[in-house]
Amino acid sequence: MSKEVKLLNGLVFFEVPRDAGVNADTIAALEVQLQATDAAVKKADPVPFAVIQYECGNCCIEALGINFRAKRICKDRVVLSAPDIITKAYHDGRVIDKQLSHTKIIIMRNHFCILELCTTELDPCAPLNIGVSPMALELHCGACCIKALNVGTVTNVDAAGVSLLAPPAGQLLYVKSFNNGKLISVRSAKSAFVETSRICSHEQDVLEVGEPQWACGCKCEC
Repeated sequence: MSKEVKLLNGLVFFEVPRDAGVNADTIAALEVQLQATDAAVKKADPVPFAVIQYECGNCCIEALGINFRAKRICKDRVVLSAPDIITKAYHDGRVIDKQLSHTKIIIMRNHFCILELCTTELDPCAPLNIGVSPMALELHCGACCIKALNVGTVTNVDAAGVSLLAPPAGQLLYVKSFNNGKLISVRSAKSAFVETSRICSHEQDVLEVGEPQWACGCKCEC
């Protein structure tokens, strides 16, 4: 039997015991929990999010940690700790798999692309209108291209091969992700760690034109 527990600003979730069999009740309880957690991401009053993007085969994977607690960047892995983690797999610009996990997610460094801290999901069909970015970086992540805008500084950190992206004082970074030529997500972030070897380009004084992008990966017809 599953039991109700209160998590995440009063939302009701269902906790399934480890010894519960994989039956219809178990699956239904997990689906309820995933839907409630996913809905919390879209609430107007945001909670602290962190997002890791990494590659896996022909897919680009996005793991969003809700109320994230800590991150560790080690020589061989990257660890994000959060009570609730939603993981989405993208292929051909669409979500093909989604799951919910708890406690932490561990990414091998050879698959790691970017870790964004204190993020907010933005509408991919709306123009950013952020003006001129001091710097813009593009990274390759398997079948995805990741574009970081409004970068003020790029700093090498202690973990070998990792760079810290920070916006100008009092501003935010903006991160766009493209999968197979389609825009799949847009987020703001206070800072981001990237695998330095994945940086493809480094541009200065960048002004984006022609927004919103055509062929985005959402359900609209843009």
